[in-house]
Order: sequence, then C-alpha cells, then structure tokens
Amino acid sequence: MSVDELGELISGRIGAVVPHDGYMLFGLDPVTGVGCFHTRRHGYRDEAARRFLRAYLMDGADGVPCPFLTALGSRVVVLTAGSPESQRSARLPEVVAEGFGSEMRIGLTWGGVTWGGLVLTRELGSRPFSGDEATHAECLAAPLGATVRQFVTGRGLRPSRHALLPGVVVLGADDTITMSTKAGLEWLGTLGPDCAFGDSARLGGALWTIAEQARLDQSRAVTRVPTRDGWVNVHAQLLEGAGREVVVTVQSATATTLLPAVVAWYGLTPRETMVAALALEGLAYKQIARRLDMSPYTVNDHFKAIYRKTGVTGRDEFAAGLLA
Repeated sequence: MSVDELGELISGRIGAVVPHDGYMLFGLDPVTGVGCFHTRRHGYRDEAARRFLRAYLMDGADGVPCPFLTALGSRVVVLTAGSPESQRSARLPEVVAEGFGSEMRIGLTWGGVTWGGLVLTRELGSRPFSGDEATHAECLAAPLGATVRQFVTGRGLRPSRHALLPGVVVLGADDTITMSTKAGLEWLGTLGPDCAFGDSARLGGALWTIAEQARLDQSRAVTRVPTRDGWVNVHAQLLEGAGREVVVTVQSATATTLLPAVVAWYGLTPRETMVAALALEGLAYKQIARRLDMSPYTVNDHFKAIYRKTGVTGRDEFAAGLLA
C-alpha cells in the first residue's frame, strides 16, 4: 500500500460518518513528532498546505489548540466560518480563501501515542461540521491512529535497499532549494510524489515540517521516513549565520538513528529495547544475559517477542533491518 492509498482508505473509513470534500493526512515520527509522510486530495493547495503543516508545530499559534501534538485531551478541533468559537483562529481567513467553509483537525492517537494527523474540509456553502460529527471523529481517532501505525509496521522490519550516497540540500526561508548535491535531489525523488519537484524546486510533505522544526528549535530536527525500499533518515539544522536557511541531510537510516523509532513503531518494551541494543553491538546471548543480570532463557524469550513484533524470523534478519 502506498501513502496515497492509505489516505484514500482512511478518508473512506471516516467518510462514512463524517462526509467531507477534501482531506490532508500526515504521519508523525513517534519519537520526535516531526512529519514522516504526507498525502492530500481535493484539499489545500501547495502553499496553504505548507503553511498549515508548519503551523501545527506551534500549538495554539493560530488561536486554537492543535490536537496533533498531544495524545491527551480532545483529539478533534473544528473551525467554521461565521462560528464565534472559531473567530480567534488566525488561520480561518486562509481556510475561507482556499474555498472551504469548515475544517476539522483530528489527532490520530492510539496507545497513548499520536501517530499522525488528519484534516478534513468542506467547501464554502456546504453544511459545516457538526458537534455530533466531531464526536464521531473523536471515537474514530484511535482506530485510525492504529491504521497509520499498521501501515508502517505491517510489512515488518526490512533492510534498506537504497544504494544512494548521503545527500544534502540547502533550503531558503521559503523552503525553496538554493543549493543541493546531486545525491540530495536523487534522495528527495525517492520519498514520494510530494518530493518530485520538477521545475518548481519546492519541498513537499514531511520535509516542510522538519525544516520548520529546525528553525523553531534553533537546533537539529530528525525524522525517520518509511519507504518501500526501507527506512530513510532525514535531519535538518539551521545554517549558521544565515537567518532561516536550513541544511537538510538525507540518507539510509543507521541502527543508531533507527532503533528509537523502531521501539516506538513496533511497541518494544524497555527490556526488549535493551536486549536489541546489545544485540546490535554484537553481544552473544550469554553476554547479554550477564550484562542485564537475567537468565539466557529470559533473553531468548525477549528475542522471540522482538521477532514477533517486528515481523522478522531471527537475529540476523532483525539486525539487517536496522543496518543500512
């Protein structure tokens, strides 16, 4: 299944109880909260979508809370033209300018973790999203969050088949590419339709948010992107002394960068995580048992649980799935 197919699946599931004209779906790295994939249909145009994905990083910056940044509290927010409750939103005029009269934001949470966000829209002149529909969406947030997680984990942990060298692109304040290595552009072309720039040379999808995260934190931002050919590591940081320019590096994910995300995506326990980390250091079963003060039988049980959760058949396949 592709990201676009996932979007259609989720739109269809929620559309049975919350009809909508357009949608935007994005997945989040469960460790860093930065976007890792993105798709949309009949929704906001490129620039409006880009501004929205950047704005969600600043909870409440538009005057209303963002349900994508926390797995606690309400997971649904509705903006409606003419509604007194929505007037404090700085984004509402842009929603209307895009031709929509109502917007519903849904945080897709499951198991206490926010796995992604879904934005539904209705065109101007259509019936706005109702309170009952918001309640229905609230009930569906967890099942849809589980669907996003299953999209990433359903194929099991697999080795990266990317053969490209690490690539680098430099983004201006408007996210236009100002400089790039050849490998940088090749990498971005592997991350999906949103990253196929053509003549526009503009970033799309998940990479918009990581660039903005680096600007907000004044430091490095990281996300792990699941692709059909394995995991890709993307990190961004401000270019020293260059205002809002950001350097983005893209490469096959290494064991060190990927393990924290695998722990979250596949639901490894703390003990399983320690066993996995020591296995990646090359320690044998008995060495791991001594290091963790547990019996070899318990270590073996932890390995069995790791293999079951990640969909691999043994230690070598697990290691291969984490090593670029």
